[in-house]
Amino acid sequence: RHDTGSPAKGGVYRVGWEQSVGFTDNFDPTGEYLGQAWGLYVNLLTRPLIGYKHQAGAAGNDLIGDLATDVPTATNNGLTYTYKLRTGIKWSDGEPFSSDDVVYTLSSLKELGAKVRWGVDVQQAVESVAATDASTVVIKFKNPAPRFFDLLTYKYDIGVYPVPKHIYDGQDWTSFKAFDIANDVLVTTGPWKLVAASPDQKIHDRRDTWWAATPGLYSMPKIERSSVIPSSGRRLERASAIN
Repeated sequence: RHDTGSPAKGGVYRVGWEQSVGFTDNFDPTGEYLGQAWGLYVNLLTRPLIGYKHQAGAAGNDLIGDLATDVPTATNNGLTYTYKLRTGIKWSDGEPFSSDDVVYTLSSLKELGAKVRWGVDVQQAVESVAATDASTVVIKFKNPAPRFFDLLTYKYDIGVYPVPKHIYDGQDWTSFKAFDIANDVLVTTGPWKLVAASPDQKIHDRRDTWWAATPGLYSMPKIERSSVIPSSGRRLERASAIN
């Protein structure tokens, strides 16, 4: 049985996973390969430049701006995309999010290539990426690359997420974990923070504040804690909110 009533504020969202929820101990969105870890990372912690409407039915296929204000239109015969970012976005540690983070992410991936996830994709497609101001990113391609757009749009387990330049700059991306619970170093743009992690359980708590809730772009999640655990050898295809 499951409760189909209206959502209420508070409570714990418990999810049964088909297998161990162990991570590779790497929360770098360019380096995490386990599907379970990636699913948690992208759904609870990060925000993409472009996403999909969180609605049931056909409307859920509509692309919408997330960190970006809107879906960009290709120009220059398909060789250029210009992303306008929302203003007022903050990383979870309070630092402002800007075009520098996006440029740094794509430039680093282009430079590192096969050493990191998505590096080859960026390296093969992108000619240059630049910030014209704090909220504008211009990406120029070697050839028209409409499929590259998918890499900047979350879909299932595919997507490049901007990383915080002030955390990653100067680090070796091939070994940097970007993860230190004690010091709240899993810096993201989402409303959740990881508070406990083990091979058998991951616990996320809702943050007290979130940049997207302040202007009313999104509502704060009603659930206060998410707990993910294995499901004893079988898939538990439901989740229960416990008040």
